[in-house]
Amino acid sequence: MSKAAIVAETKGLDTENDRGVWSTMWTGGNFYAFDPKPEEVVLEDIIVSLAKQCRFNGSCSEFYSVAQHSVLVAEMVPDRWKRAALFHDATEAYIGDIIKPIKYSIPIIKEVEDKIWSVIAGKYNLPKVLPECVHKADVQMCANEKRDFLPHAPEWRNMPKAKGPRIVPLGWKAAENLFRRKVSEYSFL
Repeated sequence: MSKAAIVAETKGLDTENDRGVWSTMWTGGNFYAFDPKPEEVVLEDIIVSLAKQCRFNGSCSEFYSVAQHSVLVAEMVPDRWKRAALFHDATEAYIGDIIKPIKYSIPIIKEVEDKIWSVIAGKYNLPKVLPECVHKADVQMCANEKRDFLPHAPEWRNMPKAKGPRIVPLGWKAAENLFRRKVSEYSFL
């Protein structure tokens, strides 16, 4: 289904304008995923949403947040890329942590995510294209997370061997506070 078809089909849910469906965010504003605007991207919404979302669509052996994942990825990259790594999954605050097999099988999802990333990157002076070191750290962290939170899952192709200490999962509030500290530490504001 095309973006236009999705917007047309869902217009009855949003009678205010032609921007399509929206979601109400933590701070009370609306966010239109098909037509994102910089003024609708709010740092507090990103922080709270990522802290409350469990990785792997909630299939972990215990709660482990996207916010904690993002902090751990940021700790793996050179200083100049820490801000980008911290926010590499910021789009998930607006469209959720959609598992990769689905995200890459339905092109409109990736298209919407890319558009949202472009708005976030522009607003917060982040690279439009994430550097390779962020992608590598993300994949390595995914291998570590599989080891620690998906122990019964079959082996994944093209996945590096898990390395480093076991991840101790934080509750959502602790993950929120940690993410917020890293935002400050990485001079995000």
